Amino acid sequence: MSLIFRCPVNAEFKQRHNKLFCEQVESDSCYGNYRELKFFLHKYCKATDRILTGCQPTSGGKSLFIEDLYDAGFHSVVGVDSSEKIISTSKERNKENRPEIQFIAAKGFKIDAEADGFNVLIDRGELDMIHEKQSSFELFDFAQHFEAAQRLLKVGGRYICFSFATTDVLDQLLVYFSSGWFFRVHMLNTELSDGKLLPLPFFCFILTKTKSAGLSSQPLQIIEVCLDGTESIQRLNCFSEVRTNLQEIQQYFITRKSLEKLRPQQHLTIDLYLSSGGHKQRSEPRYSLTTVDIQPSLAKNGKFAIFIVPQGRETEWLFSSKDGQTKLSTNAGFERVVIVTLGRGHAFTDMDAIKGELSTKVMELAPRRLSRNAQVPFLSIGEDLGNRVVLYEGNSQLSGDYVVEDVDGDGGQKFRRLIFLNNKNVVQSEARLVTDKTNVKKGKGKQSAKVVNNSSPRVDHGYLACQHHRVIVTGLAWIEGFCTTGENKKSLIVGLGGGGLAMFLYQYFKQLSIEVVELDPSISEIAKSWFEFKEDDRMQVIIEDGLKYIRSKESAPRYDVIIFDVDSKDTSVGMSCPPQAFVDRAFLRQVHSLLSPSGVFVLNLVCRNTSLREQVVSDLRAVFPELYTIGIEGEVNEIVIALPQLRYQANCEEKKSLDALKNLFDNSVMKLQKFAKSQSHSWDSTLDLCQLVQKVQIV
Repeated sequence: MSLIFRCPVNAEFKQRHNKLFCEQVESDSCYGNYRELKFFLHKYCKATDRILTGCQPTSGGKSLFIEDLYDAGFHSVVGVDSSEKIISTSKERNKENRPEIQFIAAKGFKIDAEADGFNVLIDRGELDMIHEKQSSFELFDFAQHFEAAQRLLKVGGRYICFSFATTDVLDQLLVYFSSGWFFRVHMLNTELSDGKLLPLPFFCFILTKTKSAGLSSQPLQIIEVCLDGTESIQRLNCFSEVRTNLQEIQQYFITRKSLEKLRPQQHLTIDLYLSSGGHKQRSEPRYSLTTVDIQPSLAKNGKFAIFIVPQGRETEWLFSSKDGQTKLSTNAGFERVVIVTLGRGHAFTDMDAIKGELSTKVMELAPRRLSRNAQVPFLSIGEDLGNRVVLYEGNSQLSGDYVVEDVDGDGGQKFRRLIFLNNKNVVQSEARLVTDKTNVKKGKGKQSAKVVNNSSPRVDHGYLACQHHRVIVTGLAWIEGFCTTGENKKSLIVGLGGGGLAMFLYQYFKQLSIEVVELDPSISEIAKSWFEFKEDDRMQVIIEDGLKYIRSKESAPRYDVIIFDVDSKDTSVGMSCPPQAFVDRAFLRQVHSLLSPSGVFVLNLVCRNTSLREQVVSDLRAVFPELYTIGIEGEVNEIVIALPQLRYQANCEEKKSLDALKNLFDNSVMKLQKFAKSQSHSWDSTLDLCQLVQKVQIV
């Protein structure tokens, strides 16, 4: 099994790649010698081919590349160089021993020769030099170079281009050779014959001319890559996939350079992809690796280790957050720990097989001073790989690709999760699964009893997997008379997810009717199909933009509780929940107008931007006279409790008497929990609502 390192391209990619490229091409050995390139030369050239190539010297300058070609049996070769001096010298040194070589003074491939006169053109860095020597990028020189290649090559001839594929060079290759050319690219071994490693990946483009070369109407596209150093060729669907593959490999090389030295608190994520197999397997990482460095003084156990995260646990705080990863690495006691998560859609047999796949590749991520022969320990939580079963894969027009999967948790528990793949380490919705015990049905008359095995798991709506949902439930304690009057109450929830919160409220608070507003119709279908969400007279889902739905309501008290639990798709503002428009002051006034005087507004707020959070709180205080927050340990989430009029604080002698208020809250939440337990035959023993409000703060 062959694996390739790749990294998502970041904003600094082009600048950093160009910088490394300029440093690299200062060496005359960077494009390799005949011995290093001969695999491709013998694979794509025949001894009888007429070949055009440059006259650059190879490593050390002892011979010309064209001379090595001739000595290997390629006698019909033509050398070209823009320097008359080099051409004259080359002719003189080869006239006796290599009489069949021709030398022509010209720039690149722009020679005065008949069209369709060559079987092979070998470009050993000439294309890169067009880019490197220009103060500003000029498309014209590239076009001239490519047009000359097209004119000189016979149909079926090959343009063999060795290049570091800077962004500009790659873009021009993909555009010009996208029509009427067979397109193939190899990645070469980046270890040169002198033992040095190239700081950037080096590619060989094999561009084969067809009769339709250059015709824009030609629909034929054959696009192939071989990026793992083997002869395994993979077919791609489009040229954008070529760009993504190559640039993510280049980004990995850039990232790897920053791993040469220990950098405590540095977290870098790198993916390992299969180089062969089906398109789906090749398009999703088999492994995702995060390197975490700690201070050498804290490393009591060694310099380098690998930690394998069991399947289904990759979203846990310890493995997915920077703070958790730092804690894990510090506890492990190694200078650098590589935390490895296992990719969805891939099969893994056991821990030994994983170690075998990773043992060689991970050494590329080791600190430079660590010996390549060092024994690297593999760590994990026992030898169990965990279990993850993908039940369904789909696409939402609003939220992108998603999966529904069942995973194993602690203590033999099983959970069902909804995960959107644009943020694959965040669980969008989660529910615990339970399996009913085997039932015995009595037979009729003389018939014997039948044993019925109800082994199919079902969703436990009495269990709230998300900690912030548990805290949201305590907000009902702020509704006056909720547990005592026996009156029916109305609620509005914006944001459905898997429906776990709504179904919990439905099960334990039977006096509550629930309207859920969800923007994405796919979410509603997922909740019903996979999380056993149900509608009836008390539970209604409205597919609508929550903003529009609330604005469409007349300003009259109609709800006893309004809950916002909706995420934002805009990652640029530093607030992932809710979208900014939901906490606009004018909109908050509309929310206030829909609440009964005895009601409560509950907001799930996730805001990493301090100044933005202060603005949100300021707008909330301007609308709601009584405001509280409850923090959640280990999470960025905080739950805001907003009351439409003074209630608890008005009854205190001192407005900021937190102890007195806490007693009131504790009593209210205690009554709420007691009431909920009386409404259902079961109660999750891990859910203590009273404990959750201990961190309540007056805003």
